[in-house]
Amino acid sequence: MNKKQFTMFELSVIMVVIAVFAVLTMPAVAKAQSEAKEASCAGNQKQIMAAALAYANDYQGFMAPANYNSMDWDLYLKGYVRVANGIKAGKKSYIPVKSNILYCPDEPIIKNISYGVSSSFKNKQDAWGVSIDKMNPSLIYLADINQNWRKITSTPSFIPRRASINGNKWGDIMLRHDDDTANVGKIDGSVENLDEKTFKTDNKYWTVAK
Repeated sequence: MNKKQFTMFELSVIMVVIAVFAVLTMPAVAKAQSEAKEASCAGNQKQIMAAALAYANDYQGFMAPANYNSMDWDLYLKGYVRVANGIKAGKKSYIPVKSNILYCPDEPIIKNISYGVSSSFKNKQDAWGVSIDKMNPSLIYLADINQNWRKITSTPSFIPRRASINGNKWGDIMLRHDDDTANVGKIDGSVENLDEKTFKTDNKYWTVAK
């Protein structure tokens, strides 16, 4: 009898230890999951930047515009072209028409494309007619954005992570990741994770010419 009671006591102690261990490890597991999503987002942006640079290579060094001729940047990279009655698939695409790389796994509500191109690249001869060989390599082209819209403004601005989206903050960079940062893709093809202060105050990200 005593032996049975002792065994039940040991089992209770083990269960308590397991429960405490689970509670202690949950933050670490959550952090690891968040870091994995952030890394996946950065990987998406690297693939998009590679596609954007491939596009520029075929178009005299000019990046796909944020929006031109009623076509957003993603349509240019998907190879669409404007025709008399709308748009159609062209001869060459740089990213698949249906591609998961346009969606950030850390975005809480996916309603649209997760990334946007700076409105500095607003025309066919974008960024004031400067080709990438004459651009500052740290100039931001792509970034995490508000999930209701695709473009970002040339003026650095943010909305809080997990903010309630109502459309009034169109064009804002989104601090989507757990450490209140956003991933950005630069003209040299690299992707960097930036906090709000760095994004807003470091001019190297907003200087166009070399």
